[in-house]
Amino acid sequence: MDKEYFNVLNGQIDFEMSDKEYSELITTKANQTIRPLTLKLRMKQMKNKMEEEINISKIKHENNQYQQNNDQYYKNIFFLYKKRSNTFKNKQILYNSETKSPLTQRNFTQYSPKRQKQQFNKTMLPSSPIINNTRTKAQKYQDYLKINRQIMKHKGQLDESILNLLEQKVHIAKSLKQSFFKCGINSYDQTLRNIQEIKQNLNEKIIKECDTIYKEKQDHKLNVLEKTSTHFLRVLDLMKEMDEQIFQYMLNYKFKNHINDQNAILEDIIKMRDDAYNDKGQIKTQQNQSIFLSYFQLQQLKFMNFQASKKRANSYIESQQNQIAELQATSFALQQKVEDLQKEIKELQSQNHKLNHHISQLKDQNDNLKFAQQKEATFMIEVEHLRSDNQRLITLLGGQDKDLRFLSQLETQKSDLPECLLWVPQKAFEIAHQFREKYKDSDYLGDKQIQLLLFELNKVWAIRQFEQQKLQNSINNLEKQKIKSKTNVPYSEIQLNQQVERLKKQIKDLKKENLDLYANRPERGTRSIRIASANNTRK
Repeated sequence: MDKEYFNVLNGQIDFEMSDKEYSELITTKANQTIRPLTLKLRMKQMKNKMEEEINISKIKHENNQYQQNNDQYYKNIFFLYKKRSNTFKNKQILYNSETKSPLTQRNFTQYSPKRQKQQFNKTMLPSSPIINNTRTKAQKYQDYLKINRQIMKHKGQLDESILNLLEQKVHIAKSLKQSFFKCGINSYDQTLRNIQEIKQNLNEKIIKECDTIYKEKQDHKLNVLEKTSTHFLRVLDLMKEMDEQIFQYMLNYKFKNHINDQNAILEDIIKMRDDAYNDKGQIKTQQNQSIFLSYFQLQQLKFMNFQASKKRANSYIESQQNQIAELQATSFALQQKVEDLQKEIKELQSQNHKLNHHISQLKDQNDNLKFAQQKEATFMIEVEHLRSDNQRLITLLGGQDKDLRFLSQLETQKSDLPECLLWVPQKAFEIAHQFREKYKDSDYLGDKQIQLLLFELNKVWAIRQFEQQKLQNSINNLEKQKIKSKTNVPYSEIQLNQQVERLKKQIKDLKKENLDLYANRPERGTRSIRIASANNTRK
């Protein structure tokens, strides 16, 4: 209700509303704020409107006189030149013999002066409607072609400059529509269709380009993820196999050495025992010493072999540990790559969501523009109806002297009732009547009784004064709103300006996001080097 009332005050009437709805809207809003205006205020408003229309008609009359003076100046110049040229031609014709034939006379006959004036007014005067229409149309068509050339330079792009050019194009098309409707030409519909087709093509190209870019990036990321996942699984399998081989080797090595040492010691002990039993203590000290030395040498050789094999095993274990560390480093790098790729996928998904949201907003704006264009046609028709209604009202209100006499009669007329009854409120009469009936039988009235009566009467007068002040304030507020409505911008233009500013901000944000993506894109050389290093570690 508030928005519709705001549009009504600014002179923007919604023609889809019926007469009943329009009258109900105004009456409800007036009942909420103030009581209806009196007849005097309405007549004053009508006077002001009539004075404004008289001033406008005076200005138009002065402009018409100025154009007529210019037309007369051009006419005088043209007809002087025409007379001189005709006299010169007549002199030449007198000297020729062909003037006697009827054909030559027919060729050199002159038009009537009325017809000459009519042709001159139609074709030669600068204030003629044909020349003015052709000039305005030519200028507008040239501007329209310039804007089309500027738009064709920026194909497949959405910038602030293109939006401004489209706004100028629509403005020129509206002016062309007005001129073409006067002449009876329907080419404005073709221009609007061309603009709509251009907008649809731009939206379709933007959607297709966004979809193709998103699909290409998504396919590339999926391929990279598949390759990295397969490589990572192979590395894990190799690490498991190497761990199993190292564990088995260590177990076998420990078990074999332990068994060999125990068997050799047992064999030596058994031999010593057999020798001792066989000799039965008859072996000499020299033989015992030689056997002991040989046994000691054998034990030393075995110990040296054990240390050498232990060193070999330690070196092999260190080499295997180095390989494991390299594989772990490559796996860590691959994990980081996978995480980075997942982050990029999430960012691309968010960008896709933003682009889809932006596309939906553009579609809504396109629908709103189509709806506004449909409303414009109805608006032009209703404006013509209103012009005819205004002319009819002006003819009806032509007798202004009668209205002034009626006002003078209203000021002099008086009612049959006295003025006291017109100004005193009804509650005061009721209180006085009740007081009189209450103390009718009493012969004496005290001060308290009189004070109570005055107190209640004061209440009534205070309430009346408060209501009058409220009504006066509401009248003043309504006059302020009417004065503001003449200077305020209409609500539709405010909405359009807000939409244009919002679209410009969105375009700037999209540019920044594209620049950030371009700056943070992954380089091709670094990926190839990392893959080569991973292959070397496998070998």
